[in-house]
Amino acid sequence: MKSFLPAFFSLVILTAIFVNLELTELYKVFSNINLIWFALGIILFVPIYLILAIRLNFLSSFKISMADSINLILAAGALNTVLPSKGGDLGKAFFMTRYLDWNKMTCISAVVLERMVDVAVLLILMFAGLAFIEHRTIFVSIIILTGGLGILPIVIIYFILNWKYWTVFQSNRHFRRIPLLSQFYIHSHKFVSAFLWNGRIWRLIGYSLISWIIQLVQIYCFFLATGFNGPVITILGLVPIAIIIGLIPITLAGIGTRDAALIILFSPWASTETMAATALLSHLRYVLPGLIGIPAVQREILKNWGKETA
Repeated sequence: MKSFLPAFFSLVILTAIFVNLELTELYKVFSNINLIWFALGIILFVPIYLILAIRLNFLSSFKISMADSINLILAAGALNTVLPSKGGDLGKAFFMTRYLDWNKMTCISAVVLERMVDVAVLLILMFAGLAFIEHRTIFVSIIILTGGLGILPIVIIYFILNWKYWTVFQSNRHFRRIPLLSQFYIHSHKFVSAFLWNGRIWRLIGYSLISWIIQLVQIYCFFLATGFNGPVITILGLVPIAIIIGLIPITLAGIGTRDAALIILFSPWASTETMAATALLSHLRYVLPGLIGIPAVQREILKNWGKETA
């Protein structure tokens, strides 16, 4: 039953949004869509996934080839379309064990580090953009502070716990009473602290920064395709918080929560119909890679099934 709840919540939120839309206005937005900007947004999938593959190749200490890295990322993308809050990345960690001489906990540690760096960079971009945004409503400001400042402590605590000389949890008997969590922490601490202390973390941050900049440019192309004419800086400041809200594990791949966030956050600069159309286009960032990644999931499952039965 729980597996259907995210899809149910997505449907409820989308229904609430569409009930309050002027469908004739929504039709006008789509009928006047700028195909050049839309096509450019689609083309940007290529550099985005190339950077993500290069990052995974680097994260694995170059033990996973570029071709296999792309395959793993596409497989994770397909799983993310049916699992809440980037759950497909855990599937990627499982698939990675076939390519590496690492155990599952180390692979999960690598994927969690990748996600945490992504979130940290996204927060930095968000706060940088917010510093220049004017005409925010109090309600929008509350959403921004709640989302941004709610996630920031989690990121900070994560890196503190994985700092090289942090030993509190290693010597905490209560922590060790949870064997699975203790095992994950030991592997995570070893893996992450190595990145922190040999300077490789900066290269990982660089890949995430390039990836997010290209993704924000892609989203901006979708904004322009639907006729958005608000300040460019709002994309940098407000889109990241909508993405973060979409990561809350209550809907399917963020569908519904991300749409509502975009409509509310951009209400001072665009109509509900324009932002609803933009939100629908933004779903292509997850749907298209998800569809392309279905064969990748099948290949990885077959490969791992063969490994288990060999």
